[in-house]
Amino acid sequence: MNAGHEYPAIRHKNGDYELIMSDHMPPLAAEEDLRYQTEVTMLEKGDELFLYTDGVPEAKSPEGKRFGIGKMLELLNAGKELAPRDKLEMMKKEIYTLTGGEDLFDDVTMMSLIWNGK
Repeated sequence: MNAGHEYPAIRHKNGDYELIMSDHMPPLAAEEDLRYQTEVTMLEKGDELFLYTDGVPEAKSPEGKRFGIGKMLELLNAGKELAPRDKLEMMKKEIYTLTGGEDLFDDVTMMSLIWNGK
C-alpha cells in the first residue's frame, strides 16, 4: 500500500526503471482507524530506487502539458548509469525546462539511491 503517495520507481541491477505498483490507499491519517497492509520489496546489491512527490509528474508547461510518469521513466532510463545526485539534477533541469522556469504549483521532492547491500 502506498498511503496515497506516488509509486516508487525501482531499477534492478543492469535493468530498466519500472514502477512498483500496489493498491492505492488514502493518505495517512485521512480516515480514523484505517488499517494499512504492509508490503515488502526486497532489494539486492546494486538495485536503485527513485522516490518522488506528485509535483514531479504533475509539473506542467505554460500551455498545460504535464511532465508525466512516462517522461520521468524515460529520463531515468536514459540516465540510468548516472550517479544518484546527477539523476536528480537531470530530472530537475528537465522539469524546469518544461515549466519555462515558472513557479511550480506543487512541491517537487525527489530522492535517488543505490542499495549497496548489508
